[in-house]
Amino acid sequence: MNLFAYTRTIKDILTLNRKYIIPRFQREFSWEKPEHDMFWDDILSQIYIEQNELKTNDYFIGSIVLVGDDSKDTEFLVVDGQQRLTTITVIFSALTQILKEIDEPLSKSCYSYVEGKDGDYRPFFKLENESPKPFLQRRIQNFDKELDYIPETEEEQKLLLTYDYYIRRLKEENLRFDFKETSKNTKHYSYTDLLKILRDQILSFKTIFITVDNLKEAYTIFETLNAKGKDLETIDLIKNKIFTLLDDDHPTDYAKETWKKIKFTLRQRDESVNLSTFFRHFWISKYSFLTEARIYDSFQKLIPETKKEYKQFLQQLLEAASDYTQIIAPTPTDWKSQEAKPVYNSLVALNLFRVSQHRSFVLVLLKSYKEKLINITDLREALQKIEKFHFCFTAVCSQRASGIEGIYSKASRDLRSKTSRKDAQKSINELILKLTHKLPNNDLFIRKFHELEFTDWLTKNKKLIQYIFTNIEINRQNTSELTASNLSLEHIEPQSNLHPWVWKIGNLLPLASEINSKVGNKDLKTKIPHYRKSAFKITQDFCIKYKNQGSWTDKDAEQRTTELANEAYTIWKL
Repeated sequence: MNLFAYTRTIKDILTLNRKYIIPRFQREFSWEKPEHDMFWDDILSQIYIEQNELKTNDYFIGSIVLVGDDSKDTEFLVVDGQQRLTTITVIFSALTQILKEIDEPLSKSCYSYVEGKDGDYRPFFKLENESPKPFLQRRIQNFDKELDYIPETEEEQKLLLTYDYYIRRLKEENLRFDFKETSKNTKHYSYTDLLKILRDQILSFKTIFITVDNLKEAYTIFETLNAKGKDLETIDLIKNKIFTLLDDDHPTDYAKETWKKIKFTLRQRDESVNLSTFFRHFWISKYSFLTEARIYDSFQKLIPETKKEYKQFLQQLLEAASDYTQIIAPTPTDWKSQEAKPVYNSLVALNLFRVSQHRSFVLVLLKSYKEKLINITDLREALQKIEKFHFCFTAVCSQRASGIEGIYSKASRDLRSKTSRKDAQKSINELILKLTHKLPNNDLFIRKFHELEFTDWLTKNKKLIQYIFTNIEINRQNTSELTASNLSLEHIEPQSNLHPWVWKIGNLLPLASEINSKVGNKDLKTKIPHYRKSAFKITQDFCIKYKNQGSWTDKDAEQRTTELANEAYTIWKL
């Protein structure tokens, strides 16, 4: 391996007419406010005043690893240092924009660190990144910013937030305040002086400039630098491994195009899916139950290092990504038939419960259904039982989830191994039996049920309580056609009575919103005639039971909470 290392400043790197290219295997730009706050503090803290002059300090900001020959090449691939180089480019773009308003020649001088000229005097951007193209180039790097470019991806949003962050920091009032916070009195210096010293401080930052002469060696260094996961997530290391082997780009770059499809699939719905979270759930559903830190080593052992196996692995990921979006962001169009609607309802409920441990198993359930290993009845019943379990275990009782994800992972891998409906059903039943043994008992459920509260200022449990009333109503009416789209929550004893018992579920009734708006803060005897207009059986049953009761007390609410809890436990227990 031919490796060369030098001490270089940012000025050394960006003054020459060289192009620094973010290669295909690199992760997306990921810096957010905490990283920018730290970097901004690093910049300001190095500036000092000596004999009434603003001065810069030498400051080491880490290594930058590139592919290329420093003696002859004009284009380099950035192996390590992407986040820093991208941020510095964005800062110079922001500085250029600020300087345009106060000093046109100085702005063009600053812009020379963003845009260079080749031998034929044709302009090019010194940092090139295909992933957010053309947004980065036109909206941020361009001298004349094209403001109509709207970010379409998470990476583009982060780049725009980065640009806006430094624009705000560079405004005169904010800049002087920040200097003051670092114990520097800058009132005697012009705004231009402050902007120039910031530019000079960034340019004086030192790096260890490391070059290697081919991409294979770059991948090796990339992996070595990040093998312990200090800077990169597992998914980035695996992406690097795949891209190393699948390096063909003709007629198309299969690895790059498939990876792009996976990311697009995970982001095509309102609820954006985290790539690392999805990958872990996919992995533990198919290979082994491991912490994220151990998955990379497992990947290297379990996935044969051949182009055929890696392409197959990417295709499996793409197929799983489509199913995963249906789990985390279900829509009615996913499950159009009447017999499939309960599947949609269960997926929505599980998201309402803020539970994720089940996703590995549900991934395999959906795959099994699409491959006709199980039918819609099997799928519906399995999901309804998982929904019931997590309603009791997670939503109401808030039990510790230790061990649950492992149970799902083992069941997922077991179900994947089945080839007949009978064996698949047996595998599902074994999982449900294990979940049944984990169910909270009736006493714990009732105690936790009493802790559910709702008011206009305590809304955390509102959707959960609406879900509870909807399902109790469905059970009492013995119909599956009810929807809760028009269900509002009425406080029998008004919320204006600030005693905690007023907030409990036993003091709540489901009402249509138009009826609820007419009830007001009246006593129970006056409210009963309004309640009778409700079509909800829960409310009708309440009116029958309490028709002769003139007042409503804390004991009534407590007793009704216990009654609802017992009814709920009967409905939801497995």
